[in-house]
Amino acid sequence: MVITAGVKSEVRFNVADIQQDIPVSLRGFDFITAQLLLQRGIRTKEAADKFLSPKLEDLGNPSLFKDLDKAVARIKRAIAKKEHITVYGDYDVDGITSATILISVLKTLKAIVNVYLPERLKEGYGLNKKAIKKLREKGTDLLITVDNGTTNIDEIAYANKLGMDVIVVDHHQIGNKLPLAYALINPHRPDDGYPDKNLAAVGIVYHLVRRLIGDGAAVKYLDLVALGTVADVVPLIGDNRIFTVFGLKKLNKTERIGLKALIDVASLKGKALGAYHIGFQLGPRINAAGRIDHAAKAFALLNETDEARAYDVAHDLNSLNTKRQKMTEQILESALVHAGEWDNKKIIIVGDEGWSIGVAGIVAGRLTEKYSKPSMVFEYQKDICRGSARSVDGVHLIELLNNVDEYIQGYGGHAKAAGVTIKRAKFEDFKKALEQYALTTIHPDLLRPSVNISLLIEPNLADSRLFEIISRLAPFGFGNPTPVFGMKKVKLESYDAVGNAASIIRMIFSKGEQRVQITGFDRNGELILSLQEGSEFDVAFTISGSEWSSTRDSLRFGGKPRKFIDRKLVQLRQSV
Repeated sequence: MVITAGVKSEVRFNVADIQQDIPVSLRGFDFITAQLLLQRGIRTKEAADKFLSPKLEDLGNPSLFKDLDKAVARIKRAIAKKEHITVYGDYDVDGITSATILISVLKTLKAIVNVYLPERLKEGYGLNKKAIKKLREKGTDLLITVDNGTTNIDEIAYANKLGMDVIVVDHHQIGNKLPLAYALINPHRPDDGYPDKNLAAVGIVYHLVRRLIGDGAAVKYLDLVALGTVADVVPLIGDNRIFTVFGLKKLNKTERIGLKALIDVASLKGKALGAYHIGFQLGPRINAAGRIDHAAKAFALLNETDEARAYDVAHDLNSLNTKRQKMTEQILESALVHAGEWDNKKIIIVGDEGWSIGVAGIVAGRLTEKYSKPSMVFEYQKDICRGSARSVDGVHLIELLNNVDEYIQGYGGHAKAAGVTIKRAKFEDFKKALEQYALTTIHPDLLRPSVNISLLIEPNLADSRLFEIISRLAPFGFGNPTPVFGMKKVKLESYDAVGNAASIIRMIFSKGEQRVQITGFDRNGELILSLQEGSEFDVAFTISGSEWSSTRDSLRFGGKPRKFIDRKLVQLRQSV
């Protein structure tokens, strides 16, 4: 979370209200901790203790999932009867980790089982009839989908017709109809009883595994659960927080040969791995296989037992990720040629031939970040257009798509991320209809760039004590964002550029006798051109521990190595 452009006076600072009436049960906490807990909807000591000190015992009862016990019984029957089971995964980290866990557990239970991962660039998302037919011909009796299947009404009906039972383990939104699966385990189904609706597929798989092999045996898979959970950008609250806290502990001590190789190749060996490292370093490398090659490579890595082969695959994934980054920049550059067309529109819809669907979601995310508008990026193929969408807070993509579904061949996803397939002959009609619908329904305030500020503080409070306070709330991610602090009307005393290509800007701000250093990342050179010593700014920033000194503050946690305090710029605006 760093600044991506120059000083923006139009950016809104949404400062959270100070809760003056702190509940009695939270008055044992310092003021800042109490405020941050209240902002997260935590108002009791019991809820605070569960959040700050999560326990595996706090996970819910798996039997509350509709159809989960039914699925367990069917799986056990298949094993007993020596039926052939296929786990049908997905090509992202969530789908790959889900398949890895379930395959491992089923093999432990002596099942006859194999995995099928669709090729993103040829087959697209979810089940397809050609794959189902091939699997049935090879003897599949029971098909278990993970991270897909909820919206595959026709495909599951086809599998039933061929004589297969289908168990769906998924977390995607429910459509207008439920598939006629033998079992549908999805917390979003209207009749589901599990209280936590925010799980990734890998989290639901973990609950299924708890019933198959028991809680104690399931714990060994928590490193993979954390990997899939964080990478899928689901809210890190409730079960997901528990999975991530305990999964990170497992990940830092993982014995999985493939993961150890990937950690080393990503230059993370010896580091204390956190959610950030999953989201921005490990996750993208695993995802790269499915984006521009085949997810089977990433699946093979997670299941590899030979160290030499593991390093070969890890290096391959690293190279694919570098290629993915270059493709992303090229497509983004091509997309920005159309930027002049977007000024009077409330949604960005852009596409071209040769734009890989594998990176369309990343490009859409970059466009949404830059323009504060929902964005859809499409690859034009011969007869269809396949796209990926990203959105801003308050604009629900599935609700948008529901209102133009007569033009759409298929779609699915969440509020802020979705995949769409449209017949090419209908694309222009789809585009016009969605642009018009967005124009009349999206409130302009939702499209203004803004920064959510947890607290306004004075410069002298941005110290190691503040870092220690917020560290208790980690791991941070979607649903539990890193607290952003704000300072108003602070004077820029000085600044200098350091780092590769002078991309890091160190700024000294003052207010009276108080001084504080903040570091900004100047991605495109706009920031430094906007700075003027002596001017007053409003500053939004985060505070974290760093292994390099961007400030003079440092602290030591017990016997652990010294860490430096790093204050990272989120947004800067001219004071008014």
